[in-house]
Amino acid sequence: MKKCVVCVMLLAIAPIAMAADTDMYVVVSGQGGPGACFPATAANSNALLYLAPADQTAAINANAGVPVPGAYDVGALTLRMDVAAKNNPATGDEIISSIGLNIDAAASGGTTPLSATGLTVTDDNGSGNPAWSGYVTGTLNVGGSLVDDARMVAVPPSSGHALWSDGYAPGSGYSVAALDLAAGNWDGGVGSYTSYAVSLVVGDLKITRVVDPTAGPAPGVENVSFGYDAGGSLDASVSGSSPGSSSANADATVNLVKKGDLGSIDQSTGDFVIGAFDSVVDFDDVINAYNIFSGAYVPTGAEQAVYDYTWDFGTINQSTGDFDQIPDCVVDFDDIIFGYNFAQGT
Repeated sequence: MKKCVVCVMLLAIAPIAMAADTDMYVVVSGQGGPGACFPATAANSNALLYLAPADQTAAINANAGVPVPGAYDVGALTLRMDVAAKNNPATGDEIISSIGLNIDAAASGGTTPLSATGLTVTDDNGSGNPAWSGYVTGTLNVGGSLVDDARMVAVPPSSGHALWSDGYAPGSGYSVAALDLAAGNWDGGVGSYTSYAVSLVVGDLKITRVVDPTAGPAPGVENVSFGYDAGGSLDASVSGSSPGSSSANADATVNLVKKGDLGSIDQSTGDFVIGAFDSVVDFDDVINAYNIFSGAYVPTGAEQAVYDYTWDFGTINQSTGDFDQIPDCVVDFDDIIFGYNFAQGT
């Protein structure tokens, strides 16, 4: 399916916005197939991931009987980080010394479950050497948290130590961690779907920076911006020394939507509304997906993203001729036929 790129951050709750020292944001890095379909850029203001319910994924696989089954119910988000200079960036004497992080998720619209299946810390700033003195990935799926109390620490023991260059010094585009997610079974609700607002939260360890005392003054509080607002601007920053601080807006959204569910009929107008998910895959979805494919209907950008996810079932394997359920970021006639056959139970 098309991977909508997603960028995320922790928002400020302070009345006056502070300049961010560190910007953390989220991008979609996996969605039912290998990688995202769009470039993972920080400037994209809406980190949006679609996953299908696990039981629907299993039903499609059982019905299709294809050699390569779908994994529509699993995906991943990657946490990235840009670090601004507070001291002298040319001397290599300042790094992020700790990241304490929780990742919360709040459901709306339904009760189809979402769970974290793993958090993988990137212990490398690109140098090929460890960026942290040590880390723990926290506890998964505790209450309303996908991740609770993840901790990463860098403690250079002396001036000139390798961590001053191998740690997260001023720079941009760092990969910090990847969060693997899985949808549970459909909650059975018709006429709605489940959406999760995902928020980054400063953890108990806090988010801090260290400066070599022989090179400059203490860095003070680390002001952290968790992502971008709807206009593509950095969210107001929060104090990295205040556990529990988070953004006012969701840093990512995970929608649990059935494959093939392009939308539904507005009963007041009779119009088919793309993106008005009703957890039913029927002929209305099929015919409107075909209309987009054929060019009979030209979707808006938002409608195109919905179409790209809901109707990209896979691709033809050129070696075997089989339809492999690995989304290829293109909706073609093979996808339309596959979706039609599933909707008809064949």
